[in-house]
Amino acid sequence: ITVVLELRERLKFIKELLKDHDEKEKLHDRKKLISSLLSDDSTVGCAYLSESEVRTFRLVYGKIFAVSRTLTSCYSVPLFFATSTTFFSSVHTFYFSTYYLLEENAAYIELLPDVLWSVYCCTLMILLTFTCHLTVNESFELSIHVESLLLRENLTKNIKKELTGFGSQLTKLKMRFQVCGVFNLNLPFLSSLLGIIISYILLMCQIV
Repeated sequence: ITVVLELRERLKFIKELLKDHDEKEKLHDRKKLISSLLSDDSTVGCAYLSESEVRTFRLVYGKIFAVSRTLTSCYSVPLFFATSTTFFSSVHTFYFSTYYLLEENAAYIELLPDVLWSVYCCTLMILLTFTCHLTVNESFELSIHVESLLLRENLTKNIKKELTGFGSQLTKLKMRFQVCGVFNLNLPFLSSLLGIIISYILLMCQIV
């Protein structure tokens, strides 16, 4: 979770820099418009975003993506077994706890350690999934700011080329945290997992 949060902070930092450049370019465009109304010379270049900066952003994003791929390849199998264990233990523990509690059987007290462990595992799964979702969302917002900068009229040819390459890089190297090629760690997966756990518990209560 700590490593994923660090990746998110890196992406957020790049996004904020691009956002700041975008705001400066909008102000620059307004000044350029006023200047063009006062004189015929309107050939003002991009004074805020440089080619080297965009290239640096591309290199940093490439390293961030490489780290995310390394995390996925190293922890896919453990995460898959952890998710499966969390699912089965949660269904089993919460079902029997609810059953004994409704039957007013004191045996539910003996299941208290299992209940606490299941809650702990579910909490970790929720935190990890939510963190991965926020990181992927930062990558998506980063691509939006790149496209916004590409709409600026005062970009030089080299800067526009670098931004186009950056946008293509963000499209091809999409940030995602996939577990064994089976599912992605995101909010839709988390809602589906919680829904399945609740459905199984209700189903087992109706059968018994």
